Amino acid sequence: MSFEKTTPKFPLQTRHYSNAELAQIFAKALKEEYGQQASPVKIIARQTGASIATIRKWYSGEKQPSLKYIIILAQNSKNVLRAFLEIVGKRDLWELFQKNLLAAGKQHGQEIYSAKFCTIKIILPYEVIVQLNQRQLWYLGLLQQGHKIKAVDIASNWKISIRSAKYDIKGLVRLKLIWFVGGRKNGYYKPYYD
Repeated sequence: MSFEKTTPKFPLQTRHYSNAELAQIFAKALKEEYGQQASPVKIIARQTGASIATIRKWYSGEKQPSLKYIIILAQNSKNVLRAFLEIVGKRDLWELFQKNLLAAGKQHGQEIYSAKFCTIKIILPYEVIVQLNQRQLWYLGLLQQGHKIKAVDIASNWKISIRSAKYDIKGLVRLKLIWFVGGRKNGYYKPYYD
């Protein structure tokens, strides 16, 4: 008599989500984060590098983003990060993060920018840096790194109006730190030293 070789199967400890459920969860998170923006699909495309057609499928809940894009989206969207942590069963981490973020803001007595923890890499003399706000430094740093970003990207990342973002860009133009290259529709800003 021989024994059958079987691999033991253990019951799942966490909830199992179908692809359709995951697609709906991420679509809801994207709509919560980007729904008030003028062109949410284009903003997500600039942040992730994914095609517009793919992002439309994520945004409508037709398809879920792959893990690569979930990571990029979570870096740019607190709602996607929250959704991801809830899916993996770590809602407590999200609540802890929120408490620490609120405590940090109250401790310093200031309003917290939505992009408070973004890295600003920039090469400028100190006399110029003190004339700029955080958003202008961040924008100029990305331009120095070769990114072609627009006012909508500033507005989306920092949760400000497009008008404020354009005002920040005008300030950089006035200081002769950046200049506009190309046509009105497809043009972009470049640092002056390029």
